[in-house]
Amino acid sequence: MLKSINLKFFPPSLQFFKPEHCKPFIGLDNIGEFSIEFLLVAIELVAIQEKTNYPNGTVTENLY
Repeated sequence: MLKSINLKFFPPSLQFFKPEHCKPFIGLDNIGEFSIEFLLVAIELVAIQEKTNYPNGTVTENLY
């Protein structure tokens, strides 16, 4: 999945996240401090950062 991220733009644009991805997890917005939308976007940004700084890195990919 992450190997196809296009890293030719700065700042990087989100390539996988869509608002409808939040629907199955919307109930989690009532728990904790962060919305599910924030968490899903943050996960994608970490993946982009890893592929930008460490093109051969696999830490995030292995977590998935």
